[in-house]
Amino acid sequence: MPEETEKSRETHGAESPRAMWLCNVISDLCKFSHKISSRVTGSYAVHEHPFYELVYVVSGEVDFFIAGHVYPIGSCTLLTFPPGVRHGVLVRTSAPYERYTMHFDARAVGMERRMLLLSSIPQDILGVVTAEQGETAIWRNMERSGLAQTLEAMETLRNMSKDTLASVMPIYLEAVLAALIPRSGHGQAVSADSKRNGSQQQIVAWVDQHYTEPITLDTLAERFFLSKGYLSALFRQATGSTLKDYVRARRMAHVQTLLSIGIPPAQAAARVGFADYTTFYRAYVRSFGHPPSADSGVREVDALLADALTARHPGGEESEHAVIFPVDGTENEDPSMINAVEAAQPSPTDKA
Repeated sequence: MPEETEKSRETHGAESPRAMWLCNVISDLCKFSHKISSRVTGSYAVHEHPFYELVYVVSGEVDFFIAGHVYPIGSCTLLTFPPGVRHGVLVRTSAPYERYTMHFDARAVGMERRMLLLSSIPQDILGVVTAEQGETAIWRNMERSGLAQTLEAMETLRNMSKDTLASVMPIYLEAVLAALIPRSGHGQAVSADSKRNGSQQQIVAWVDQHYTEPITLDTLAERFFLSKGYLSALFRQATGSTLKDYVRARRMAHVQTLLSIGIPPAQAAARVGFADYTTFYRAYVRSFGHPPSADSGVREVDALLADALTARHPGGEESEHAVIFPVDGTENEDPSMINAVEAAQPSPTDKA
């Protein structure tokens, strides 16, 4: 797992005198944290990432924005997210918001148990394909599940050496996932019935289905019969982001997933809607701090997962001309083009 940066902490809730990290442990494939805060937030800080996430809400009065819908969440509730699902949280009151969070790569779960243990998280093949359709699950009334006790026991991980942590953390992760199997029929799948503010949710849902296509405020305003100014305000209120930034973030997260299973950079860029590779390269470096080639083929996956990913578009439709790319496939970037793009990048001292 990547180390937590100041920017990522900002996304999940900036530090303040009313926030306290009780535990924050990171291994190669998994991150576990326990945090309490009492800061009211003004937006959802919507984000996504190419790995799984579990959030267990111990207490608090919060709303979760999940793939275009808003859900009120109470105490003793578990939320599960497969990779690529756009989500965020809004804290409504200053009542203590206490939560345990786990981020993990699918490889943290043993291969022989992976399909079974991840089956409780709504998904198709390892959560990547249907993540584009915004699937998640909300598990309420978990106070008698023993989950809180398991998560509390995980706080002893902070006292372990790095080598021991790498061996023990996956055991705890599998225990948490195993606790969901008997309750697999009790998760609340995301559905349109839970929507608030229909116009906002419809707009965000449409963008989530079409972000690989050219989208502007003009075309969106025309489609939903709204003025550009009003639509822009609605979209920012729903996502905490401008339309342009939201679409760019969706494309970046999707392309990073494609790169990680070996799709060549140029083809991955075209798949998510970049017509010009130089523009894509510049956006990728600005988003992640390194060129796309650095993320190419870094994740081991089953052939079945590669098949599922390359055979579908973000909206979930089958591609008539599906092509399977080798997991270790690479594509050389044009050195002259890369040099020109890198020369155009601002230096660290130029950044705001």
